Amino acid sequence: MLQVKNLCPQLTDAQQFESDYAKHIELFQEKMGIPANVKPYTITEFLPTPGGLPHYCQMFSMPLESPEALQAALTNPSMPGLGADGIRISTSGAPVTLIGLVG
Repeated sequence: MLQVKNLCPQLTDAQQFESDYAKHIELFQEKMGIPANVKPYTITEFLPTPGGLPHYCQMFSMPLESPEALQAALTNPSMPGLGADGIRISTSGAPVTLIGLVG
């Protein structure tokens, strides 16, 4: 199994991001053909530690069953627009995307 993770840097405008992110997730589900009542992903919000704020404020994680499923997702015609929207709503720089094997 594969995991796709998007890490969002700490925000300069968290309130604006929260509003925009809800719309971004709706757009993601629509463009990727995921029904609104299905959540095949998790969203983790990172908390401050005694050492301060972590570099990232949030992580989106989505499992994919195979390299073919990853390829289908990455070559979806909507992916460039979704990526651009993710960069647009991040108030402190582009998110970081990681892809890895779970095992």
